[in-house]
Amino acid sequence: MQQRNLIPPKNDSDFEEIMKIYARLEWNKNFVLCGRRGQLQNGIDIWDLQDSDRVIQCKNYSADRVDSFLKDIKGDYSTAVQNYSNIKYFVVATTIPDDVRIQKFIANMNEENRQNFVSITVELLSWNDISDFITKHSKAFQNEGFYTNIRFPIEEDVHTDNAKYAEGFSEPLFLHKNDSKVNLCNLFVMPKYDNSKTDLEDKLSAFVKSEERFLFIEGDAGCGKSTLVSWMNYHLQNNDDTAKNTFGDRQVITIRLRDLDRD
Repeated sequence: MQQRNLIPPKNDSDFEEIMKIYARLEWNKNFVLCGRRGQLQNGIDIWDLQDSDRVIQCKNYSADRVDSFLKDIKGDYSTAVQNYSNIKYFVVATTIPDDVRIQKFIANMNEENRQNFVSITVELLSWNDISDFITKHSKAFQNEGFYTNIRFPIEEDVHTDNAKYAEGFSEPLFLHKNDSKVNLCNLFVMPKYDNSKTDLEDKLSAFVKSEERFLFIEGDAGCGKSTLVSWMNYHLQNNDDTAKNTFGDRQVITIRLRDLDRD
């Protein structure tokens, strides 16, 4: 899955809340924060009271604090295994992106456990891993007030026709006439949906806000399908009220089927 590069939370409390949501979704257990801030947690931040074989330590550190991170994790791990006898998985969650020094350190901890016949696995969740998970489960995090404006960046190798359709909506028609000021923007009338009083604009807006995955629009040649796509991209390009009311924060990617690479 493509990395979304979400911005890490600014404070430790938010990061712990995010990881609590992560743990509940990932392992389908009722993970809770271990006590409250200021209380002795003995090396862990999040656990499941019913089955505490997996515990989580959260480190809201920046990428320039790797040395401190490694020192603190070693200490937290030692404290946790001394105080909680049934740990099988010690999960280290951090806002530091993928870092080979941390990866090697965790790998060495696991190798040392194997050599000493210690049946505890140390797992690492970097900010890359956490960002991807948040993006995949964006609705759950948005419901809790986190990352409410996740927008999916367009892949660099996808050649979209957004701008082409937007320009076509405002370009003059009847070019054989000098100084023609007639264009689709002046002529366009939003069609009704299914012979009802509902505008197709309302239908598009409802679709964007729904759980539906597909909206299929069909019609005879020349009935206005491409014009509708031009209308969408024109307003999205201008970021006007029509675009905001219809599409909200959703991103539109326009690709002509005839331009798709068969491979």
